[in-house]
Amino acid sequence: MANPIKVLIVEDDPGMREGMAQSLKRAGFICDQAWNGKDALEKTRPGAFDAVVTDYRMPCMDGLEFMSRLKALDPSISVLLVTAFGSEDTFKDAMRLGAYDCLSKPFDNKELVAAVKKSLNTDEKLKADTKAEAPILITNDPPLLETLALARRAADSRATILIQAESGTGKEVFAKLIHSASPRRKGPFVAINCAAIPENLLESELFGYEKGAFTGANSSKTGRFEQADGGTIVLDEIGELPLALQGKLLRAIQERTIDRLGGSKPISIDVRIIALTNRDLAQEVKEGRFREDLFYRLNVIPLKLPPLRERTKGDLRLLAAHFVERYSRENRRFPAPDLSPSFLEGLEQHPWRGNIREFENAMQRCVVLLDSCERFLNASDLEWLLGAEAAESIQEKHPMGERHLRLLAAQFVDRFSRENDRDAPNLLPSFFEALEQHPWPGNIRELENAMQRCVVLHSGERSFNASDLEWLLGAEAAQSIQEKHPREAETVASGAHEGSQPSGGHAIVSIEPDGEDAGGHAAVSIEKAAGPQVAAQMIDPEKPLEGVSLGTPVTIPLGLPLPELERFWLLSTLSAVDGNRTRCAQQLNIALRTVRNKINDYREHGHKVPGGRQGKEE
Repeated sequence: MANPIKVLIVEDDPGMREGMAQSLKRAGFICDQAWNGKDALEKTRPGAFDAVVTDYRMPCMDGLEFMSRLKALDPSISVLLVTAFGSEDTFKDAMRLGAYDCLSKPFDNKELVAAVKKSLNTDEKLKADTKAEAPILITNDPPLLETLALARRAADSRATILIQAESGTGKEVFAKLIHSASPRRKGPFVAINCAAIPENLLESELFGYEKGAFTGANSSKTGRFEQADGGTIVLDEIGELPLALQGKLLRAIQERTIDRLGGSKPISIDVRIIALTNRDLAQEVKEGRFREDLFYRLNVIPLKLPPLRERTKGDLRLLAAHFVERYSRENRRFPAPDLSPSFLEGLEQHPWRGNIREFENAMQRCVVLLDSCERFLNASDLEWLLGAEAAESIQEKHPMGERHLRLLAAQFVDRFSRENDRDAPNLLPSFFEALEQHPWPGNIRELENAMQRCVVLHSGERSFNASDLEWLLGAEAAQSIQEKHPREAETVASGAHEGSQPSGGHAIVSIEPDGEDAGGHAAVSIEKAAGPQVAAQMIDPEKPLEGVSLGTPVTIPLGLPLPELERFWLLSTLSAVDGNRTRCAQQLNIALRTVRNKINDYREHGHKVPGGRQGKEE
């Protein structure tokens, strides 16, 4: 009996993620959820999921980088991309990286279920068969994409294809792509390296032999051409084929028949020939080392692949992410390290004469030799490749910027909180400002140690502020920063009294306008009351606040139905930002699409929706 289908939903919007999961569960799928690409990769193992539904724009990594890493873990998995920011180029990139289909938001539940079923070739609840593993080509390089488009147009024909490129550029991967896109994809795919087999054995390997054809031929043997009947044969290093065999290959191409050694009659074959070479065959013809008539027979559809050094720089990021994820998983290094800007610049400075083969080996070495406590690859990890002076020069050009610093700090605090079985604290604006004032001469390693110390030594408050970095900056500097954020004192105080509540069973809630999370969005701070000294007005859930600024404490009755609380909270925040939906979405850390949908729903039910000062909503 077939197994139930398991689907992973990857979406940073909680409402959208839960909605898709519920729709698929009602259709009979088993669903798991992840809030971003890193979370999804940690859940993924080969065979763990049959399909992945992923958003395009997410924190930490976008949908394209996520797919390149995902395919390194499970090349056969079906991927469905959903996005509200779709363009034709985005969809093409996604399909090329292995996505089965793309859906533009908004879409209805039926469209989602139908797309997932189609990608899996399923009946209503159970998988019908197992998909064959297909190769993927990871690139955003325009010339290479043009070559790929030409190859796909030629894939459904019987025309012979000649692929010329430097060693290590992925010629055989390209040949597999052509085979998998052709009507012969269910037939055999047979590859033979003409340079790896001694000349006296190459003919029998290609065309086979009959019993008694030569001493030791005690039985008949089929050659590679017969083995590939109904499919594709790849002749690698065709430029190394001896002249004596070139005539026999020419006849096989022209007549579609082969003669076994010692055979008495020709054998018909139906094969697609793809020839690969790192030589310039036109020049080989001029110098008399390759038959001109055979060259023209092979050169029906010529394809040239660019070396890695000539491909767009974005390819290095995608390829690095792909190989780092693969070798981290193979070597049980969890989670896979992130790629810093200095590491990517280091990759761009190397000429990569060995192309993708050299690049893949370099990524494997970086992963294996990375210290187990490190979470980022940077230029210093390429010192063996670039030289100490070049690597140090690159590293000095990449001090941790504000956005990078905040993201790293949030990741480290979350990691060490989990390792020490503690709830991750909120990071308040004064904490980030304090981080930005320190020079961080030890770079990421120093920041990591500092965040670990903050987590281990903090006194139980639910928030970090500048005072938690007094040991790093000095008491005077930390106090000076803290004084610029007086509103934080209430937040910290409220976290220190989690057991206290104002009488009557209410909770104090405030909106902080200045806080930001690691992804750059304004953070919403929800705290229980510190005691009766906190002044807050009691709210009427049916009357959202008007003319009230962000940060104003309010008292909300406990037990208020969630839809009423959600409506009050969204419309009050919308009023506080003068009806600007974009700011409202950022303040509440939800998708702009969600805000728009909620507003439309509230209007349909007769609720007043705040507008801008000039009647504008955005």
